[in-house]
Amino acid sequence: MPRVNLLPTKASRRNEGARNELFAMGALVLFALGGMYWHHLGGEDELVRLKSDYHKVKTEISKLGEDAERVEEFKEKTETLERKKLIIERLKRQKVGPAKMLSDLAVILTQVKRVWLTAVLEKDGKLILEGGAMQHEDISEFQLGLEQRSNFFTDVELGNVVNAEESGGVRYLNWTIACVPDFSAG
Repeated sequence: MPRVNLLPTKASRRNEGARNELFAMGALVLFALGGMYWHHLGGEDELVRLKSDYHKVKTEISKLGEDAERVEEFKEKTETLERKKLIIERLKRQKVGPAKMLSDLAVILTQVKRVWLTAVLEKDGKLILEGGAMQHEDISEFQLGLEQRSNFFTDVELGNVVNAEESGGVRYLNWTIACVPDFSAG
């Protein structure tokens, strides 16, 4: 005789399997939702940290901008002070320059024999030296001394050389030399 199972075991097993699957799917969905929420919270923290870093960098940039402006101001002030310093140094040299130039002229005159000065004039920024000498070679030596041994005289040009009349039985030459004085050379 055939056995007939009147108890609904297949249906209960099927229902139990479906329930287990539904429970597993629900647990998986809850786990996925929990993971997404946890990831969302981590992203929020990252976003807050990035915003904080952004504001820090922005304030640092503004401070650096202010510092750069101050550096530019200091550079301008430094350039102004350097120009003033150079002007003061040039004025100091020009203050004592004429005395040093005349001293240098006196040294050159003592080194060259048989040459003397009769006048020293300044006209239109040029220095005009007038004097006498015994021979042309003496005048040439004096002119070379002005050009080569001194930094105070530039553009040295020999002017007229004229035979002077005898004075006490001695003949001599009158000469004129024009040059540009550089008082700041000393």
